[in-house]
Amino acid sequence: MKHKNIKIFLIEDDVLYKSKMNNWLGRITPNVRMFETAEDAIDPISDEKPDIILLDNFLPNMKGREVVELYKLCSAKSTIIMISSRYTIDEIAKSIQSKADFLLNKNGLTEVKLNEIIDSAIEQKNSENGLWSKITSFTNMFKSLTNNEIVIIDDDEMFSAKLEKTILNYTTSYKVKYFPKVDDFYFYAENTSPKYIFLDYFFPDTTGYDVLLLIKSILPNTKVIIISSQDNAEVALKLKSLGIDNYIIKDDIWPENLVKVLQKFEED
Repeated sequence: MKHKNIKIFLIEDDVLYKSKMNNWLGRITPNVRMFETAEDAIDPISDEKPDIILLDNFLPNMKGREVVELYKLCSAKSTIIMISSRYTIDEIAKSIQSKADFLLNKNGLTEVKLNEIIDSAIEQKNSENGLWSKITSFTNMFKSLTNNEIVIIDDDEMFSAKLEKTILNYTTSYKVKYFPKVDDFYFYAENTSPKYIFLDYFFPDTTGYDVLLLIKSILPNTKVIIISSQDNAEVALKLKSLGIDNYIIKDDIWPENLVKVLQKFEED
């Protein structure tokens, strides 16, 4: 067994799928507990503080994403992995907004892929508690404190203007910088570290995926929020796997969702 000391909870109502997952998880750790409803797991999560919670998004009474924040209150250090075979772009955005740590697609899931996800979750937990995380936080502290800025990276100037206005209507605590060209942002990022980055996905010569890779490598403490009209669920899952902090769809209610995101960040 690779991680015999960790504790994993699986919340899943599909009997056949639960049996398969139990076999796979049992080869990772002997400490596996299973529940059929989100409600059944609340007290055990609060009492036992599992390392990892695998949570189906479609359960009998409540959707998994509806209880993520409750689970986080019961056990703040538990890593929550949302699992589903029916992800839509809206479901992905809402799952990310609910503070799920990982999103996993049941379709095509193999034991090898599950092991990779569990390994990533454990590695992330260890790095958050390790010496390197403390060193990184210290070395970036000065830049973070002295440059209280929000950055918008989007080639749509009209939308960016609306986004900036919405941010400043909500709070005047930050300066807002706008970069329609990715190359201009790269030059800026060499010398400073913004608090938040709102990143579009579509650009003339690159994608938000490639920009996100660079941001995560040079600005590890900056929170990145994808705000885009792209509606490919697989793309959104890949962006989440790289560590985006939130996802906002460019729809009729994006201003309300933007305010909710900023409020959650302030609460954290």
